Amino acid sequence: MRNYKELLLVVVICGAILGVGMSAAKFGTEKWKNIKCQSNLKEIYKLADKYQAANNGNIVPVVDKTKRPWKWWCNYLTPYATNPHIFYCPANPKAAQFFVEEEDPLEPKTFGMTALSYGMNWALGEKTKKKTTIVNIKQMADPSYVVYFGDSNLPQLRGTKWCWKTDYAPRHFNKSNFVFMDGSVKLMNHENLGLCQNWKQWEKDRKRWFNWTSK
Repeated sequence: MRNYKELLLVVVICGAILGVGMSAAKFGTEKWKNIKCQSNLKEIYKLADKYQAANNGNIVPVVDKTKRPWKWWCNYLTPYATNPHIFYCPANPKAAQFFVEEEDPLEPKTFGMTALSYGMNWALGEKTKKKTTIVNIKQMADPSYVVYFGDSNLPQLRGTKWCWKTDYAPRHFNKSNFVFMDGSVKLMNHENLGLCQNWKQWEKDRKRWFNWTSK
């Protein structure tokens, strides 16, 4: 009986070691980076939802230019986050330092704009000294169709052709991850996304960026 228990213990330990080894092998692969990125966007969506709940349904402003330095959407959402690393895509070279196989659990998690890997749909509103554009989640005509956040080289995602080249970040299999206003996440490119104007391979699809009522 004793030998049986010892053998069983050895099998369990070996299985655990094998599982860790397989996880380590998957860590850092393109597939893992894509999965992690999509998970980040889902978490960012949840933070934005908390902001809306605390602000009568008003969507977080893309940027607040009423003061210096400007306050971006991520600065509004980080207070709701337990781990600010969700704002970093592991496929972004500027954020690679935050994705190591063995992190010190006691090391405080910090947030830095230089490693920010996602942008917010610029059309959803901004604050300036002259005007304030506020969109309420209740105004959305089709939340499942409008881009909310996505892979970007800048804090904003502008669907206009003259800005798209600087914002768009195809980090995953030559595509980008986007989370939509209903919380769904998709891997997309010119074949299924669309911009505000026809441009090169991109089709015109303004509703991806503007699709809400004025009330």
